[in-house]
Amino acid sequence: MREELIATLHENKVALYRVALSYVHTEAEALDIVQATAEKALRQVGQVQEPRYLKTWLFRILINTAIDVQRKQARRNEIGDELLEFMPALTTLAPEMRLALNEAVADLGAKEQAIIRLHFFEDQTFADIALTLELSENTVKTTYYRSLKKLEAALNGGM
Repeated sequence: MREELIATLHENKVALYRVALSYVHTEAEALDIVQATAEKALRQVGQVQEPRYLKTWLFRILINTAIDVQRKQARRNEIGDELLEFMPALTTLAPEMRLALNEAVADLGAKEQAIIRLHFFEDQTFADIALTLELSENTVKTTYYRSLKKLEAALNGGM
């Protein structure tokens, strides 16, 4: 199982980095999160029963690690250039709109942030997100659409 995990880590290293970066916004912190995720996964690889769930298990560890790091940090007021490289659509937004969007996402709950980030930044399907977060697909969809409404309200009310 260890070999399968190492292969899964290599196959998904860019995606893991992008998700981590969407949480912390700096390259160094994102790399630290990916490294901590790999270490935790290697220590706990024996807990995985089915190799086909390695990817979702790995992303779950990453998200939990990123949330832990995020809780320890002071809230950031500006979006980093590194994040914009992975979100080309945001580069066309005015800086104040990018800032407002970043703040609106940061104001969402942890589960809502994870769903929005996995769907937008990683193009994951609702089914994949449900596996990663151990939620039903309907819960993911409901939370996603509710989060979009919250973001819209925050952006329309704040601008």
